[in-house]
Amino acid sequence: MNVRHGLQAVLCSKRIKLICVFFVIAASLGVSSSDALPNTVVRVEPSASSVAVGGVFSMNVMVADVENLYGLEIILTWNSSVLRLINVELWLGQYGGVLNNPIYIVENSSQQNKYALSATSVPSASPFNGTGNIVCMNFSVASVGTCTLDLQTQLYDYPPLDRDPRLSFPIPHTDIDGSFNAPISELSTLGQVLALAALICVTAFSISNKKKRSNTNVPAHRRYTRQNLLRCQKAT
Repeated sequence: MNVRHGLQAVLCSKRIKLICVFFVIAASLGVSSSDALPNTVVRVEPSASSVAVGGVFSMNVMVADVENLYGLEIILTWNSSVLRLINVELWLGQYGGVLNNPIYIVENSSQQNKYALSATSVPSASPFNGTGNIVCMNFSVASVGTCTLDLQTQLYDYPPLDRDPRLSFPIPHTDIDGSFNAPISELSTLGQVLALAALICVTAFSISNKKKRSNTNVPAHRRYTRQNLLRCQKAT
């Protein structure tokens, strides 16, 4: 369910009486709509990271320079063979986060390679303006490789009093993906070199033993004859 439809469902649902009075309270707030700033972005932070296999990687999804924000959706996908999701920490309604309380969470779910969040403020909340974190995500690094932290988002405004019908509109913004790299560690490379050297030594030792066994299989009288022949050749 997306936030836009979620807002409509929340505002009309008989099961959520508080939300049903949205229009009455909204009219009393008298908040006017404003367009997004030209540089409104939703981005993965940090934008590029590198952690060795076995380590833990943390990242934020944050929105910067937004005005009149009342609802949002995010979908983040990644390569599950490289990264495995440990947990998710929501920053909604918190200091340093986004959206003002009270907040209704439409969806907050994760899969092996995907995370989805949909949420909206509800009456009596005021719109959010500024910059803040949406969510913090912690991953374990499962294997060597690279992957894109592919981010897709929607931002929704608080509808002005003169908008008919009173529905939230998308806020123009730019999504900025992140990238992750799990390099081959120096210890891993050294281990591979040592393993190769050990294999070479074992192979050489095995070949040497085969030659010795091959020589001992020659009959004694033939070995002595050969030794005598070599002595004669040296004497002459």
